[in-house]
Amino acid sequence: MTISPRVAIAIPAHNEAGLIGRCLAALDGQRDAGEFTVVVFANNCSDDTATIVAGFTGLALELIEADLPPDQRGAGFARRVAMAEAGRQGEIVLTTDADCIPDPNWIAAHRAAFAAGVDAVAGRVSADQAEMQRLPAHALAIGKIEWDYLTLLARAEMIFAAASHDPWPRHAQCCGANLGITSSMLTAVGGVPAIESGEDRALIGAVQAAGGRVRFDTAPHVTASARLTGRAQDGMAAALTARLGPDYRCDAQFRPVAELLEIWARGETMWTAAPPAIRLTPQELVQETEQLRALIEATHE
Repeated sequence: MTISPRVAIAIPAHNEAGLIGRCLAALDGQRDAGEFTVVVFANNCSDDTATIVAGFTGLALELIEADLPPDQRGAGFARRVAMAEAGRQGEIVLTTDADCIPDPNWIAAHRAAFAAGVDAVAGRVSADQAEMQRLPAHALAIGKIEWDYLTLLARAEMIFAAASHDPWPRHAQCCGANLGITSSMLTAVGGVPAIESGEDRALIGAVQAAGGRVRFDTAPHVTASARLTGRAQDGMAAALTARLGPDYRCDAQFRPVAELLEIWARGETMWTAAPPAIRLTPQELVQETEQLRALIEATHE
């Protein structure tokens, strides 16, 4: 009889009384999930986050309450603590955010991805569409520009940086709201990098730099809040808020095509390469997207 690996889910939470209940309810309603436990790290909370978490008696759940020092209060440090504890409880460590709603098959989809022998899995994250519609048209337009680029990037990586363990269909997102890693690989890379933000990408970069196999799987999916006041310094809320301003520059993962080709030629990935010195404007990203599209089409002629 095959014994399924134990799964432990790490959720960092800072003053998430308003949203963590729906996240835990979604985990409580998982289908074909097998045995799993949830580790919630309630850090520096001044609201009822801990009380709400403790009320979910139907889940195998560990609640950790702690106050991190002022220089370690970023989401990255909290995820590091939460995932370290989850790594002691499960052979597969998943992580999401307190404001996210995992799909009913989220755990099962991650299990299926890991069954193929990979070391880490990056799942998809979508913003709550009802909440997104409250944003002005120009902010939504920027979102579409960035999404068009990401869609093409996922295809371009299949052509110029193909990996047998990461076949099509795949995507190009890397978000702490939907990641998984084996506990052995988490230990091998020294845990989640101890940084204030960007720990998700740094973790995947560390796995790839160590020779680990990362699957960018479309099946595991979560829906994230599109709130404008978030908890992470450089999280989704900060990005959405920045889109409202006139001087918005796109995320660091949106690189010029020439830079992408250089990265792939060196045998690097988006997550092992150094971040770009200058971020693109939305107008510049439109031009790069068309170049990326032309590059892909040229390979099929």
